[in-house]
Amino acid sequence: MMVNGRIIYRDPCSLFCLSYTNPLRVWLINLVDYSMFDHFITFVIVINSALLGMRDFSFRLRGSDDDLAWNARLEFAGNILSVIFMCECFIKILAHGFVSHKTSYLRD
Repeated sequence: MMVNGRIIYRDPCSLFCLSYTNPLRVWLINLVDYSMFDHFITFVIVINSALLGMRDFSFRLRGSDDDLAWNARLEFAGNILSVIFMCECFIKILAHGFVSHKTSYLRD
């Protein structure tokens, strides 16, 4: 399959239902192979790592069960980032296939 002027070897039938000629799969392969997609996901990973390090555990030292409002905002942001990661996973599984081909999502 030709994608962005390169020959790409993919599973001929992603999830046993999406062939190379399926317009949705062609669009998703072009999206996943676009360099800005990787840059965006890397940026989200860096942001997620920074947010994980910003959690405040000082309420445990005080012996209180009251979580801080800051932690609640971090939790909300973490949920949004988790949705972004799930969408990335779903898009890549549709584009590459799940496990049956050597370039599939789980085997790559």
